[in-house]
Amino acid sequence: MRITLKGVRKSFGPVSVIEPVDELVFESGNVTTLLGPSGCGKTTLLRMISGLETPDCGEIWFDGDCVFGDRVNLSPDKRGLGFVFQDFALWPHMTVYENVAFGLRARGLTENLKDRVSGALKAVRLEGFEGRYPHQLSGGQQQRVAFARAIIIEPRCILFDEPLSALDAILRDEMRGELRALVSQLKITAVFVTHDQVEAMSMSDTIMVMNKGRIEQKGSPEEVYAAPASDFVARFIGKSNWIGANRMFRPESLSLSKTEGAAEYRMSVRFAQFVGNGYELGLERDGIRWYALSSRKPEGGEISVYLREEDVLTVKAGDK
Repeated sequence: MRITLKGVRKSFGPVSVIEPVDELVFESGNVTTLLGPSGCGKTTLLRMISGLETPDCGEIWFDGDCVFGDRVNLSPDKRGLGFVFQDFALWPHMTVYENVAFGLRARGLTENLKDRVSGALKAVRLEGFEGRYPHQLSGGQQQRVAFARAIIIEPRCILFDEPLSALDAILRDEMRGELRALVSQLKITAVFVTHDQVEAMSMSDTIMVMNKGRIEQKGSPEEVYAAPASDFVARFIGKSNWIGANRMFRPESLSLSKTEGAAEYRMSVRFAQFVGNGYELGLERDGIRWYALSSRKPEGGEISVYLREEDVLTVKAGDK
């Protein structure tokens, strides 16, 4: 399902939360992530797509169907969407089976109920868990139950609102891959809200970077990292090193070996922290602070690093 927003705006009192754009498209079959700091409007945008929040103006289209406009405002239950939230929202007094079946029962769709529940649980690798209660499951298992409940109604799109933030770091890493694989396998359009750039970079086909109610940049993870459209995007996505106000480069562009045609910079090593496959270095020179990557820990307090001019990007100033 292709989702299109046209001229959508949202304010709460005098505060504008979502600034209008002529057209904003979420492509069919893609995982699109709304990424930005707290308060940037990403959850409000998701809630307007779902019907849980009403825009002040504009139109929202699902393929060729208008679900919000001058004369229409479909309720959430009529938009054909699935939801997966941060707190999982599982009924504690219901078994896994009943939690997954709940959406179908609420819609009166009880034909072949057992087979449909079994199919949804098989898709999330929870066969045999039908009789358990939420408190008897791990965090990752509860997340998969929430996902099974979302997909059993065969939605055209699933909306994820910070679904992994309640999990510990190891489970979060595991569930990123699982959710991405399940969405791809089911060929469902997904809109994913997060402030975690690692989640966005690892799970998305498209990232929309938001800042103060505006889309600062839309592109693939590779595009927003390698060619940031503004200094806000450059600073928010990954680590960035700066030369002056609007020229930047990524830490991996710095070489610790002499490179032909590269400028040499003599830097003091402020710290060297082990990150598993090497060291992240914090460097300083004349008040300038840079990050670099190294396969080994520096032995001295000063090192030379080398930077090619072609690795430096000029970015436009944005609204920080």
